[in-house]
Amino acid sequence: MVYPFSSAVQKRTIVSFSQNIVMPTVVTVTFSPCVDKTIFIEQLIPDRKLKCGHVQLDPGGGGVNIARVLRRFNIDATAIFPSGSYTGKFLEEMLLTEKVPFLTVATQIQTRENIVIAETSSGKQYRLGMTAVPVTSSQSEKLIKLVEDIPSLEFLVVSGSLPDNIDVNIMSRLSIIAEKKKAKFIVDTKGEPLQQAIRSGVFLVKPNLGELAALAGTSFLQDNEIEATARQIMASGKCKAMIISMGERGAMLVTAGHSEMVIAPPVKRKSTVGAGDSMVAGILLGLTRNYALTEALRLGVACGTAATLNEGSRLCEPQDVYALLKQIPQRSNL
Repeated sequence: MVYPFSSAVQKRTIVSFSQNIVMPTVVTVTFSPCVDKTIFIEQLIPDRKLKCGHVQLDPGGGGVNIARVLRRFNIDATAIFPSGSYTGKFLEEMLLTEKVPFLTVATQIQTRENIVIAETSSGKQYRLGMTAVPVTSSQSEKLIKLVEDIPSLEFLVVSGSLPDNIDVNIMSRLSIIAEKKKAKFIVDTKGEPLQQAIRSGVFLVKPNLGELAALAGTSFLQDNEIEATARQIMASGKCKAMIISMGERGAMLVTAGHSEMVIAPPVKRKSTVGAGDSMVAGILLGLTRNYALTEALRLGVACGTAATLNEGSRLCEPQDVYALLKQIPQRSNL
């Protein structure tokens, strides 16, 4: 399904309704979208019927969130994802409200809901991630076709987990599409799909420390092992750059001949939901502005940190991003 909007958003979204069209240059693919539901409660007590406060509902899933953040910075990224039943329709309606362009493939199973229980008395969060909805081979082909049918593309982003039943070779196929279209392929996922992307060819991957350790076949990495491990993994495939997210510490950029750590400014965090997606969106925002990788990473760290200032899954806000960016020093022109 294609959802049109007015003005510039419509021009970027509709690929077949008019000949006078500006085609999208940024496309995100989310294989496991969701509706994020944050429930606020004073105290979580077992075996008690508890009165909840307000409930916050947001669109969710890696690529969906990236497109949402970019829209806040006036970048129209088209989100591609499977969508099913009433939760899928609700997800689409929320994206319409945010004026995020999207293309969907219909599924028979309802789009999943992820739940965050926010305990206001302690500031603790309990995050419940539902199992990813299976994507059939036919639906996978339709998702691939949506990407293939976009004639002009600068950035192709795959973000979020993949359903267990999906053929991980889909990452190789998306890599080939990106190469044919001369687009930068950016991947933020984990496990075998991430390995497949690295083997097939990717411009940038963004594992966290645990995901990097898993790629290296271990459960933990010392700080002095991160750079060498990243380079070894990159050299084993076709990966030009790796950014390792390190939570409240910031992130490290590693390329074949350079590494750099960008320290996150200290803040009082309310929630970490969507912080990684906000970081990827910030990096991508910088790349769309032709920033050098290190400068794009500064923007990414500012976006990721800004997301933690908000409750639930609200993602980052531009005013917070630019305020935090002033606290992150510039270092390199890589």
